[in-house]
Amino acid sequence: MIKNIYPISNTKLKMLVVFDDGRTIAVVKSALKEYNVKEGDNLSFEKVSEIAGEGEAHEAFLKAADALGRSPKSEKEIRTALKDKGYSKAAADVAVEKLTGYGYLSDEDYAKTYIEHYSKKWGRKKLVYELVQTKGLPSDVASEIVYGALSDEDELRLALELAGKFLKKKDGKDNLKQKCLAFLASRGIDFQTALKATETLIKEEDDYA
Repeated sequence: MIKNIYPISNTKLKMLVVFDDGRTIAVVKSALKEYNVKEGDNLSFEKVSEIAGEGEAHEAFLKAADALGRSPKSEKEIRTALKDKGYSKAAADVAVEKLTGYGYLSDEDYAKTYIEHYSKKWGRKKLVYELVQTKGLPSDVASEIVYGALSDEDELRLALELAGKFLKKKDGKDNLKQKCLAFLASRGIDFQTALKATETLIKEEDDYA
């Protein structure tokens, strides 16, 4: 039997359900309301545990779906957001599984959108790094998608564009090649492509000087 239901001081998400035998369980408020769980109800610990699990998983799913509706996100970002809001790993697992099954959550689709947005300012190495380190994609998945979407020609075209803008801002020629290479490296352009772009543009400047 349920003896008491108390607020939990460190979260607004759940209430603490106390049984007459001293056992306790945290239950999301929405589940208590949906199942009309009250003090004095003759419900078993197992039944309330079931209600708690289903209720939290459902609410986590709704929160995650709402977040995805506002902007694309990776699985890691969704899991982090749910954890920060106080949802358990079990609830997050259910939410992620449902969203993936419905086609709303896909790291591959997210990566493609990410590449479209950032490929005009970052090279392939930088894109892979960001997808893995900040977005939580597996490195093999990130590499396959990035290198499948952007060819060597795309990388060289970007390097020439970035290097061209960089060189226009530089008046002196001291260590110009090294500075340009360092700049392109910071943008995630691989060394051989950066070298080719830099030498091509510097040679063109010298030819017209």
